[in-house]
Amino acid sequence: MDFGCRVGHYSIPAAFAVGHSGTVYAMDQDQRPLDELMEKARACGLENIKTIKTSGRPDLDMESRSIDVVLLYDVLHYFVQSQRQALLREVFRVLRPTGLLSVYPKHTLEDWPSKELKDLHVSDVVREICACGFRADGSYDGVISHDDALISGRVMNFRKAMDHPWRGANMFLLDRLKGHKSVGSTESEGLGPVLETVEQFKDRTFKVRARGIRASHVPVEEVRRFLQEELPGYYTYTAKTLVYKDRRQVRQARVEIKGWIGLSRRMNRYNPLDFTCTVCTESPASA
Repeated sequence: MDFGCRVGHYSIPAAFAVGHSGTVYAMDQDQRPLDELMEKARACGLENIKTIKTSGRPDLDMESRSIDVVLLYDVLHYFVQSQRQALLREVFRVLRPTGLLSVYPKHTLEDWPSKELKDLHVSDVVREICACGFRADGSYDGVISHDDALISGRVMNFRKAMDHPWRGANMFLLDRLKGHKSVGSTESEGLGPVLETVEQFKDRTFKVRARGIRASHVPVEEVRRFLQEELPGYYTYTAKTLVYKDRRQVRQARVEIKGWIGLSRRMNRYNPLDFTCTVCTESPASA
């Protein structure tokens, strides 16, 4: 699905990519570019594009869990934050559990600031997307095709944070059985936010679990060194952070870090070099 497709700069290549066995839903609020798109499709001999004229509002008239890929290319700057959140929730709804959200967040502070993204960094957009249930899944920085021209840009991919809903339910029940009460959870890119979380608990010790590592009573200095020096700098990292209160009302944190090599998580799904790491706070001695 290409939301805000205009004349089909991405819908046409997508139609070639999915072939006769797939369908591209090209959505736009203006009929004229949709008509132009279909003229291009007929000229290219494509019969697998369906155009949908939208209302201009951030809603998707599609069945839940029916779409494999959603493209949000150069479109988010048209919506205020509340509308972007509504659109992202709709995208989450229509994507299959293993679906992909691909975003080109043009017109942020890093890329010709304009309209509703003119005061936001790309990292702000990433936080908005992750807050709506997605996790970062790699990105591409370099030369891209946009509006029939080659320009420098950044395309970011995302997956649903919980590919298996039952897993999320089980983790929720486990936390409830342990008497945990969530204070807040976040999804982030890179290790910077993880270091910030660790610094918030610098008077505590930590458990660190990674490939070949099962350490307890680790001081904050060693956790900081592990994150900054031991984890490879050429990896792409995402982190899910949960801050909660345990049954004794002691504030705790659990951070799950995923690291991989490459532009796309999908490309490296079975890469043995991929890894996960968990950093958890330990209760203070006085608790």
